[in-house]
Amino acid sequence: MKFKSQKDSFSLAGENHVRISGRSYTRNGYFLKYDSLKDEVVYKPAQWLKKGLTDTWTGYVMRTADKEPFGSKSIQENVAGAFVDNGLYIRWISNGAIPFGDMLLDMYEGGYITLEQLMASCDKRELETHNFWAEFGGPASKESDDVRAQAINNSFDTRVPFDPVNNNHEHIGVTI
Repeated sequence: MKFKSQKDSFSLAGENHVRISGRSYTRNGYFLKYDSLKDEVVYKPAQWLKKGLTDTWTGYVMRTADKEPFGSKSIQENVAGAFVDNGLYIRWISNGAIPFGDMLLDMYEGGYITLEQLMASCDKRELETHNFWAEFGGPASKESDDVRAQAINNSFDTRVPFDPVNNNHEHIGVTI
């Protein structure tokens, strides 16, 4: 799926695979499978998929009312733990980090965030991830433990704590 611009609205209905900010996402419960009638590889739903419930990007149900008694949090519950930083970036209240792209896709699909917030948050998360690995070094890196520890500490500096009084932070405000 291609995006014309960050301001364009789009529907994810019927889409099982998207690419945002250089990263690919596949809707939970859909897998590549060879279709002999079409003679091509297509996305097919898994047998265990609960269509309309767990066919989100994360696999969580969208609404709390649809959740199993002891199941994972719903998207609605997860959104209640998020805030908007400076009107653009979605962050977790608990740690100030930007959520992973699949959660942001579910928040967008559920109507909780805008396309601009989705794209900006994914872009910023990818930039922060790239900067972390560039500083930390790869698994075969000869960087010292001190350099790696400093890279980890620096990654926490990119997080923004939730402060609705002194900063331009707005709770997404979902009532559960």
